Amino acid sequence: MDVSQDQCDRIRSNTESLNAQQESLNRSQQVAAEAETRAADVLENLRAQRESLQRSRAKNKPVSYTHLRAHETPEHLVCRLLLEKKKKTTQFIPLTQQTSFNMLSIIR
Repeated sequence: MDVSQDQCDRIRSNTESLNAQQESLNRSQQVAAEAETRAADVLENLRAQRESLQRSRAKNKPVSYTHLRAHETPEHLVCRLLLEKKKKTTQFIPLTQQTSFNMLSIIR
């Protein structure tokens, strides 16, 4: 069977193309495998974090206001007292229609 030079060149070109495509597929499979490994690591890390959070929530118990006040530092006490004082002294005076009319006349 006689194979012409042109056919040999086409066979060689197609073989090179197939080899290049195979290399590309191999690289893609390698990237996919690495991504899968990383994803598995991330999932494991998230699972461990979820378990840690669940253990922390199980340990937390509500405490009373009295309990919180018992552990209050002097700095927090001063801050809380100042805030309470500010709340008591700040009162909003509702504006009546007459008051707003007087204010408008002063502005003009």
